[in-house]
Amino acid sequence: MKNRKKNIVTIGGGTGSFMLLSELKKHDDLNITAIVAMSDSGGSTGILIDQMGVLPAGDVRQCLVALSETEDVLRKLFTYRYDKSFLKGHTFGNIFLSTIESISGSFEKSIEEASKILNIKGKILPITLSKADLVVEFKNGKKIVGEGKIDNLNILNYKKIYLKNNPKLNPKIKKAIKEADQIIVAPGNFYNSIIPNFLVEGFAKEIKKSKANKYFISNLTTKDGHTNNFSVTDFLKDLYKLSGEDDFIDYVIYDKQKKISNDVLRAYAEENSQPICFNDGLDFYKCQFIGKKLISSNKVKKVKGDLIKRSLLRHDSKKLFEIISEIDKREKIYIFDFDHTLFNTRDQKKVMSVLLEGHENMLSEQMWEYYRKGHKELSKFIKSQSKKFLFKDTIKILEKIKEKKILLSYGDIKYQTEKIYATGIPKYFDSVEIETKNKINFLRKFYGKNKDKEIIFVNDNCNKRFTENADVKKEFPDMKVIVVDKYKK
Repeated sequence: MKNRKKNIVTIGGGTGSFMLLSELKKHDDLNITAIVAMSDSGGSTGILIDQMGVLPAGDVRQCLVALSETEDVLRKLFTYRYDKSFLKGHTFGNIFLSTIESISGSFEKSIEEASKILNIKGKILPITLSKADLVVEFKNGKKIVGEGKIDNLNILNYKKIYLKNNPKLNPKIKKAIKEADQIIVAPGNFYNSIIPNFLVEGFAKEIKKSKANKYFISNLTTKDGHTNNFSVTDFLKDLYKLSGEDDFIDYVIYDKQKKISNDVLRAYAEENSQPICFNDGLDFYKCQFIGKKLISSNKVKKVKGDLIKRSLLRHDSKKLFEIISEIDKREKIYIFDFDHTLFNTRDQKKVMSVLLEGHENMLSEQMWEYYRKGHKELSKFIKSQSKKFLFKDTIKILEKIKEKKILLSYGDIKYQTEKIYATGIPKYFDSVEIETKNKINFLRKFYGKNKDKEIIFVNDNCNKRFTENADVKKEFPDMKVIVVDKYKK
């Protein structure tokens, strides 16, 4: 029986997607879907939009060529850029796609026909099938409309960024996201090529719902007027802010190259640009940050007739794929906190407090003392009523997770053991661990023995030590912490 191919979805446009897709197509065990923004309006693409009334072809063309498995001459034809006459700056591929769209009346049809000619491995889906003009609005009410204009202007103090006319999400994208095993946000022009995808209503929500591993590939350098002084996490903050959803990225892969030639650094400095640094990532507990040397050793060649400035540094796509593949192969272990995460401890304590002392504010330590003294009503209550205090979705969540699971709790061992086993949930776990001092003791021992595995700790928002304490993140840098707030109304 053959292994099922992995479904990989990439998001982006331009050089970043081209680089990534060129590597992915080399692997026969992948089904590739490239999602492309429809806001491009610069260079050749912008001229064709204005003169022919078509949708932007530039980023789609690059993805088509990247995924093409046809003869080299056809790929060169689609990337050929005219450098003379009235066609100067245009590529044959852009003109071809725009012409097919004009004849057929369908941008999807033009992609379909070009895909056949270029014999592409995978499929390309525009994020929307409508016109999607990018708009940047400032606090003084001023607006800049059009990706081509925005690309060369200072937008650092923007008030909001959105797409004109609120274009609808391409219906085919929902299915692609739902079936994905991996979703990769490719590097690229952040506000012009990446963000426009996430401005389409419902897109980020679909990604957040997906069970796929979700990756964000950080850019190598900042862009003047757009991302000056940005750190790796600043990109993530703006991605979440502008998309309207948070915590949907699982892994951020960034470059930690220490040696970049002085000539390259000077060239970037002349454009007020610099390599992107990583700070600490402490604000993003649900995300794992992975720093590797990612810069390609291949020199970037300037294409004659190209009207757009291109980056001097590029990612090494082979290294990127190796990192992603390695992460996917790692064994996952889930550690679930019990109280307040799976079990409604707050309501249970209120009921037991009334039972024991006639008020709702008894401390856990007092309750444990009653239990040690053999209070019959308390023991009877625990055995008969504990199951009722499991949060409604607890069993459903545990049944969905097929990987190894450990239940972790803190408190009086006998009391916690009876309470936990009375709920019936230990059968969903590989082991149950109860700490008498604090949960960090267990995590230290477990983390030290399992550094080669991916550890995901699911904890409640009541425990500020884990949700806000920077020392915890520093002590367990590769542990992903998912914070849940079951009491949030």
